[in-house]
Amino acid sequence: MLLAIFTGCSKDEINDGVTPGPGVEAEGVGDVYLRFTEDSGVTSRAESVEVSGGLLVNFQSGMIFFVDNTTDVIEKSFTIGSGVEADYTLMQLTEGTIFTAIPNNANVVYILANHEIQGNTDPGSDMKAILAETTDLSEQADDNFGVSNVSLAGFGGLVNSTRQGVSREAVVNVDPVVGRIELFQVRSEYPALDPAAPAQYAVTSFKIAGVFINNFYYEAPVYGGLDNAGVQPFNFYGVPAEYDSKSNGGEYEDSWEKYVYDLYSPFSATGSAGALADANGVVKPADNKVWGYNLFPNPSSLPRIVLHLKDVEYAYYTDPTDGSSAPVTGDFVNSTTGDATAYLTVKTYTASSGIIEKLSAGNIYKISDLKFRYEHLTEVPDPDGGDEDDDLNVWVQIKLMNWQAVEVEGGF
Repeated sequence: MLLAIFTGCSKDEINDGVTPGPGVEAEGVGDVYLRFTEDSGVTSRAESVEVSGGLLVNFQSGMIFFVDNTTDVIEKSFTIGSGVEADYTLMQLTEGTIFTAIPNNANVVYILANHEIQGNTDPGSDMKAILAETTDLSEQADDNFGVSNVSLAGFGGLVNSTRQGVSREAVVNVDPVVGRIELFQVRSEYPALDPAAPAQYAVTSFKIAGVFINNFYYEAPVYGGLDNAGVQPFNFYGVPAEYDSKSNGGEYEDSWEKYVYDLYSPFSATGSAGALADANGVVKPADNKVWGYNLFPNPSSLPRIVLHLKDVEYAYYTDPTDGSSAPVTGDFVNSTTGDATAYLTVKTYTASSGIIEKLSAGNIYKISDLKFRYEHLTEVPDPDGGDEDDDLNVWVQIKLMNWQAVEVEGGF
């Protein structure tokens, strides 16, 4: 028998030298015992997070594959779901169940959930072809653009077990394939002039016309990782016209709205996103929502947040030495467009653990208060194409994107 323990362990931590259990012939078959276990304390990965549209990722339906890792041939596969057509329910796996007649040359287990597999999943099929299937961001958000529908994936090698009565076992962590960025509000750090700091420029008023993600992947292999040469990131540097929907002449597909960008035109007068900043210099979405975007991790660079600001007003002292002169107020003048349009580009992120090098799948990066100053404003979006010399660095809080094992029962 085999006991599969679903605990915190990555694919890189699995010993590649997987072998059959002692005294087992590769051509034989055996019964395999598989269950979700609470021994690790992380089965449901339960931790309270603030996510727009839902708190947890639900394991809705999926498949388990027993694979020969040498040939990548599927030896056995089973469906997991709530209907009578499923081979096993999640409740069965939570309580523990026996998989019969599993070929002993199956030495790894793959689990894919919340993804409609297109390829052949029958024994003898190629597992690599299934792992290379792509999914896009429209499939990685629920109706409220939250996280409850995101895909899950996990891998575990079957190794010799030291557990009594168990010949082999696996350690698998089933994780979301996306990370998420959440922005709660945008605020002028100096919404009014301070006589004690007469040299500063204060951004006294602004509106948000759009929020965009730059340097992102819209699709990726369902098993994660973006080393697939056929998947390229979207990068738009320094050209304001690109930061709009294609129907308005921009580079962002209309269907991407809410997945990687939000537009606000005309501006609302109700205090919702896109409205004039309040007296404290704050703009935020209405109804306690967030600007939230599920994104595929890029192993080499971070996604950037570009904010399109309009009607930007500022104030400063003509004599910055003592602040005794009357302040001057005016509009930010964009030399290209001639109006009060400006951009903010967030390129680097800092957490309590230090500078974040990459976006990790399964993590939510929460920016509770994006503060900016006049000197952060630029006339074009992302003007340096990733150059971080004059970037706008933000503090983020990292939370775990949870998945919840939802118990289901089949009926007749």
